[in-house]
Amino acid sequence: MKKVLAAVFAISMASSAMAAGNLSVDFGSVWYKVSYTNGVSDHLQGQGQSFAVLWVLDNDLGLGAYSESGRWVYSGSNYDDWDVRAIQVTKGIVKNVNIGMNFGDMYDTYSGDDGMVTDIFGSVVILGGSGDKVSGQLKTNVGARFIVNDSDYNMSGITVSLSVGLLF
Repeated sequence: MKKVLAAVFAISMASSAMAAGNLSVDFGSVWYKVSYTNGVSDHLQGQGQSFAVLWVLDNDLGLGAYSESGRWVYSGSNYDDWDVRAIQVTKGIVKNVNIGMNFGDMYDTYSGDDGMVTDIFGSVVILGGSGDKVSGQLKTNVGARFIVNDSDYNMSGITVSLSVGLLF
């Protein structure tokens, strides 16, 4: 995670346009279901937490760091954990609707290995409000996750999340 944050800070300092942006912090709950687990009939689905820090520019482009951690439950009582660390890029397409991508690394204890993860998602603001210095919003994300880890396990699936965000 330190390397991801260092990369985001380096990119933000390199661009003079980043200085004109706003800081956004999101935290929420994520539900993740793996589509296919290589014929072992374990139906991996679980819940986790997410956290994102974004610099939002005037043109509705956001760049930041994303982390996610959760636990799958399968076969009645078995469980395994996953962790995602990524760089997040978002773009507003219409008012209160964004599309985005996460590029990073995912480790899971199911396979005991990690791999490069790519998330493609859309988000919709359900409820929003603003004060003098801070704006807040409740939003939902729906996305597709693509990953084949170093052990050749295909952990691709779908994600749905509900998050609270603050824009400073």
